[in-house]
Amino acid sequence: MVLLVGEDSVGIGALALFARETSDWSRVDFMGLAVACRFRGKGGAHAREAMDRALTDMNGRAIDADIHRQFIVARIDKANKASKLLCGGAGFTYLEDMNETLEYWELAVDL
Repeated sequence: MVLLVGEDSVGIGALALFARETSDWSRVDFMGLAVACRFRGKGGAHAREAMDRALTDMNGRAIDADIHRQFIVARIDKANKASKLLCGGAGFTYLEDMNETLEYWELAVDL
């Protein structure tokens, strides 16, 4: 499991949590991303930066393992419009409803 922490002069600005589903980083479970309250309501720029850094880190781990295609999966609450917008903007695709509250999203990356 990997926890990335983004900091500024005030303190923690963002967190991203993910884990590999396979030993070689070809499948990654993106478990969460959080942005400090002081950065919210500013058009999503900080969330996009945190997402970009998390994806870059995940991709780097796959490249280091000589993987040429990586699948990153996310489970998003159906009511969480901000997360769906963020993931959609990063290239994730909605695949299916998992249950009454969660949706399953995936990003396929050629490395």
